[in-house]
Amino acid sequence: MPFGKQPVASSGILQQATSMPQIEFKWKRRDRQEIVSKPVFTSTGLKLDSPGSGYFPAIWYTPGAGELPEENAKRFSELDKHGDGDIPLVKEKVSKEFPFIKDISILYHAGLPMMFAEVDGHAHKIPVGLLSDGINRLLGICLSLAYYKGGTVLIDQFEDGFHHALLPSIWSSIYSLACEFKVQLFITTHSRECLNAMLPTMRGNEDEFCLLKASRSENGCSIKSLTGSYLESALEQDFEVR
Repeated sequence: MPFGKQPVASSGILQQATSMPQIEFKWKRRDRQEIVSKPVFTSTGLKLDSPGSGYFPAIWYTPGAGELPEENAKRFSELDKHGDGDIPLVKEKVSKEFPFIKDISILYHAGLPMMFAEVDGHAHKIPVGLLSDGINRLLGICLSLAYYKGGTVLIDQFEDGFHHALLPSIWSSIYSLACEFKVQLFITTHSRECLNAMLPTMRGNEDEFCLLKASRSENGCSIKSLTGSYLESALEQDFEVR
């Protein structure tokens, strides 16, 4: 196929495709009009109409799917360009948990933009991903809270990569950034130690927390929402809430 040419479907294939039942994609946000998108087969391929849906800022962090190094660099760069003071806040939280990190910046390595850290006792900057999984994970979460402001950040297995002694302070840092950037957090954990580490941050802010407890029955699964005050009392009395 010549360079720059688009593949063209034969009339037979196109006729067969257009004779198939029409597929519709529908989705709806609360208090918003339902959005319907209908893909159409054309001679150059599948065409999706643009229903004009709004973009909702959100990201999901899971231990099983690490992000590419350039993703953090991209968010750092975009935030730095705006000059809203978000980057100093992110750096402050990372340095608070890991005081040996003096500064964070973007450098190129093997042709790719990556996050590098200026570290005590080292003459050269070090890629953040090589320092520790915990540092890289915390930086990524903090950058996402700033980058997806007004949206949602989902963090699976919150404690993953963090030393248990740092968990209370990390809870506080992430909560304060979420408040600063008006981000809703959804956090999962299987660790009772992680939940107990949350208690100091939750005290006095109970209305900002709730427990979503999933349970299974013969009819399927259900989610029950419990207040922050309930969660606080349950943890203080050593009740099982996981």
